[in-house]
Amino acid sequence: MKTFLSLLSLCVLLVGCSTVTPLQVQNSVSDAVRVGLDIYPQAEPEVRIAGNVVCAEVGKTNVSLASIVKDLEAAGINTKEAKAVVDGAVLAFNALMNLLNIHDHLEKQQPYLDAFCLGIRDALPQAAIASKTSVTVAKRPMVPHLK
Repeated sequence: MKTFLSLLSLCVLLVGCSTVTPLQVQNSVSDAVRVGLDIYPQAEPEVRIAGNVVCAEVGKTNVSLASIVKDLEAAGINTKEAKAVVDGAVLAFNALMNLLNIHDHLEKQQPYLDAFCLGIRDALPQAAIASKTSVTVAKRPMVPHLK
């Protein structure tokens, strides 16, 4: 857990200070989830549910991080591993929103909320394609020093 939080902190710090783009938010959230799933691969099904919850919430009007967290709590994510991964993504997103200082400007948040959704989805392994032959999808490679 300490390793996960340390890597998450590093991920957030590497983004920059005052100018944060939606792509940087997407990459930071994706990296946080990817590191979490590398440590807790058994959390993937619940993290996938959390990703669906986040993306459904982001599609609504006047969404906020508080409403996303409320829906995540109601989603029934029960394992401590899944909670750690999802909390890492929320923490990365919230830290970047604090850098931007746009919590009170809902109209400015939408591109970053969309990036939050995409970041979680990008980090999840793609499902195998159903066909006559069995197809397996390899995990995305991690940066070598993170393994």
